[in-house]
Amino acid sequence: MENLEENTPSKQERPVMLTVLCILTFAWAGISIFSGLIGIIGNSQEKQQQAIEKMRETNPELAETMEAVYLESQSSFWGKYSNHFSLIFNIGSLIGAIFMWNLKKSGFHIYTLSELLPYPFIFASGKSAMNALSGLFGNIGPESMMTAIVILIIFDALFIVLYGIHLKHMK
Repeated sequence: MENLEENTPSKQERPVMLTVLCILTFAWAGISIFSGLIGIIGNSQEKQQQAIEKMRETNPELAETMEAVYLESQSSFWGKYSNHFSLIFNIGSLIGAIFMWNLKKSGFHIYTLSELLPYPFIFASGKSAMNALSGLFGNIGPESMMTAIVILIIFDALFIVLYGIHLKHMK
């Protein structure tokens, strides 16, 4: 009987830290995918105009800002399709995390690409996009938006490094 147990191949266990990282990624990616779907569904020109007009009744200044942000976002390719790209990148992050959950090394590469590829698009969109984006958050300014993006980069880098530490446990 003891011989049987010794001959059975042992299943490789996932480290606790990798489990925690994957669960955090599942949660964040799930929220991001859900909000991305809502953004795509609710981002029609008609719905945007209705929201702006409704806001104009209660707060004309904010309505002007909303309208400027919407028009600015629609003037570039990235602005028009940013919700779609974000959805694709978030799905990629989720797929990568699922692979890493199953201890597959390819998940790390999928996750890393999905986390890093959005940044060139964001920076290529330029200062006008930062101005438009900052208008959605109460005109906090493009500098504050850049600070938020830098914080996101730091968290992405941290997760990539922490996942990378666990590559030795993946096949």
